[in-house]
Amino acid sequence: MAPEIISKIEYCGKKADVWALGVVLYALVCGRFPFRGLNDSDLCKKIISCSYPIPANVSSRCANLLKRILKFCPEDRPDCKEVIK
Repeated sequence: MAPEIISKIEYCGKKADVWALGVVLYALVCGRFPFRGLNDSDLCKKIISCSYPIPANVSSRCANLLKRILKFCPEDRPDCKEVIK
């Protein structure tokens, strides 16, 4: 779930979907999910902090895209058209 959903604030579905796309992209490229926690509370804290490792074998272009997508503030995330570019 996107940070704004976890934080229980009003959100834009499209921006939350871009976040979900970033999580799927990370999982496909890295072979694991970007956020892991010992329990649900720990997982939520990590998602809200937007702290995740990017392995060295990930290309710089992909790493930059992930960094743009997995941002806390939905307004700072690209829209779908920007992601495709």
